Amino acid sequence: MHQYRSLLFRIVLATFGIYAFTEVYYLFANYLAELDMSSARAGILVGAFFASTILCRPFGGVITERLGVRRTMIAAACLCGAGSLGLLGAGMSFPAIFAARVVMGAGFSLFLVALATYQGLAIPEQVRGSFFALACVGSIAPLFTILPAAEALLFSGHVRLYLGLAPLAAVLCFAMSFSLEPLDASGALPKNWGTFAELMGSRGYPTLLLSALCFSLPDAAIVYVARMASEGGLSPSAFMIPVALAAIGVRIFGRGLLDRIPRTSVAAPAFALMGVALFGASYAASTFVLALCGTLYGVGVGYAHPIHLALVSDIAVPSLRAKGTSLLYLTMDIAWFAVPLGLGFLGGITGLPDAFRAAAFVTLGAAVGIHLLWLRVGRTRSMGKASEPGLAE
Repeated sequence: MHQYRSLLFRIVLATFGIYAFTEVYYLFANYLAELDMSSARAGILVGAFFASTILCRPFGGVITERLGVRRTMIAAACLCGAGSLGLLGAGMSFPAIFAARVVMGAGFSLFLVALATYQGLAIPEQVRGSFFALACVGSIAPLFTILPAAEALLFSGHVRLYLGLAPLAAVLCFAMSFSLEPLDASGALPKNWGTFAELMGSRGYPTLLLSALCFSLPDAAIVYVARMASEGGLSPSAFMIPVALAAIGVRIFGRGLLDRIPRTSVAAPAFALMGVALFGASYAASTFVLALCGTLYGVGVGYAHPIHLALVSDIAVPSLRAKGTSLLYLTMDIAWFAVPLGLGFLGGITGLPDAFRAAAFVTLGAAVGIHLLWLRVGRTRSMGKASEPGLAE
């Protein structure tokens, strides 16, 4: 692993940059409120980013193949920078803000696909699990750094400084992308890219998509945890802070597990643990219990997210990894769109605690089924060796 330290450092910074870029806009609705934007218009502008992200996912793999992995990252960083600078100069113009949000969503979507593809092609199977786990630390770090800074700037009236954080994050993404060695120079870039039909015919890939969809159920449900905790008279931070700390902890200190045992054997138990945590949180009546549930959830998501990203490269041969990554992200994006809607609808009928319990039961049932599917896949192939020619057929 030591020979990849320099690359890991740049990948972590690139991951930090792209997640810092999007997390600045976690407060975007508050910014629009400062502009006296109506709720309806604000909803359209907030949603434009995510709609653009989802729409670009199916094309992310193809664009990455045509433009090149590193060049796609550079171009995507430029889109992020252009969109965020456009927003900085948009003032109160609804069309200008909308256009900027669409451009930003496209840049964010393409950057993540290309970044994960780069890792999958550049990192060998033997250290892929721990590398992805450490790289994913960069996705959590902005919650402790950029988000508090953005909140302080926005709520103290320094609106332009708040909006200026995103272009700086885009510059970091550009710099780290530019610093990466071109894959064709290292011999890791495939000469010919595969097709979507070949990808779906890869033994284990349909199971990976189902696994990612099921993982996204408890993952997306977290957006309602704060509300449920508040309704129960508890502080949402009692859940959120342990989630972040536990996720970082297992990705740093427990990352070796992902290289020592088959990653397919951890995927379903990891998101099952998240379901158990949500079930416990629905009954939490004290800060201690809520924090314990947050810790369990953090352990689960700390493993589940990097595992599913790494499995694309375990399953698919190099020529299919760009398309495989884009479809994986699309699957998770769809779940993140549908699950909050479903929980909100069910919570309005039964109350949020019962809605969370239903989601937990579905998650646990799905985890059993997915684990059996992974076992079936494992009987027909040696997982974690799919990067060798002929194993993803």
